[in-house]
Amino acid sequence: MRKVSKKLMFIDIEVTGETNENTRESLIFKFWEVPELYDLINRGSDKLHVGDIVTFFGAWDDTAFSVSQYTIMVPWSSVSEGLAFTPVPPATVSTTKRKVSAEALCKFFVNTGRCDAVNCAYKHTDSSDLKQARAEFVRERKDRRLLVHEENFDSPIESASKRAEVLSNWIVETYGAEYLAGGTVLDVAGGRGDLAFELAIKKEINCVVVDPRPAKLKRWQAKLVKKKEVKLPEHHQLYFDQQFFSSSKVDPASIRLVVGLHPDEATESIVDTALSAGLPCCVVPCCVFSALSPQRRLKNGCAPINYEDFCSYLCEKSERIMTCHLPFAGKNKVLFTRPRSSADSSA
Repeated sequence: MRKVSKKLMFIDIEVTGETNENTRESLIFKFWEVPELYDLINRGSDKLHVGDIVTFFGAWDDTAFSVSQYTIMVPWSSVSEGLAFTPVPPATVSTTKRKVSAEALCKFFVNTGRCDAVNCAYKHTDSSDLKQARAEFVRERKDRRLLVHEENFDSPIESASKRAEVLSNWIVETYGAEYLAGGTVLDVAGGRGDLAFELAIKKEINCVVVDPRPAKLKRWQAKLVKKKEVKLPEHHQLYFDQQFFSSSKVDPASIRLVVGLHPDEATESIVDTALSAGLPCCVVPCCVFSALSPQRRLKNGCAPINYEDFCSYLCEKSERIMTCHLPFAGKNKVLFTRPRSSADSSA
């Protein structure tokens, strides 16, 4: 495991095929694309350790596999009998089976300005050109991400760091400030509470975060709270499921909207619980976690193992679910329902 920075990490894995011959591959964790992975690999029950047997999900990008999620199948600690895992060093020359272009940039060199690999097969630019190479590299990667999940927007595409702000603006425009002010917005799997912060602090909408992890403000958020002397959103360290309202004592009648921005494993629970309680919801799905829910099936009988199929699977739960896309990089598809009218309620 090679942590280059807080935005990038490489790991080497051995893939055992049907021939029982191990193939070595390098995987990339891009934390600017999937910020949730940074906390996941560093703490908690899913913390990643060398020696673990893991199933990785993601996609090939250039010559390496970019990880979007993972599931630990066998932790090293459960089979090691207290012994430390001995890492296997890489060969001095790349043995990857994927073809390497002579013009392909070395990701280590572009991101850090140095490369410690012996006989690296990738291109190293001169230090005078490094700044330009890095800017072009980042721009090309961003353009490729936009092609995957973005539609044509009249407004500029915001970076992934702005997604909470973009979604909060969309929520107010879609549901109306007056409607939202009449109750509470539940931010499920809100993580560090970025979306709740945007809604509660900037838009003065009563918001409650539901997440088993403790709340943790960013530095700039803490400064703003201290400066404006505002009240932080209420935080419930619980899982959001059918028992949430009874265990938390939150009145469902007070809820105006249940929202989840990249809520990971809570995505389906948000949709199921909101539909069951007759509450409007909006979710921006990210990871599929198909290995954790093998029972899922589309109406055509197929298992939803990729992102688009997962979104279709969620939409098939109700004819009331609509979709749209928001102008920020990364997974930006919104699945949402509107409040039921009085006629709907009486029906």
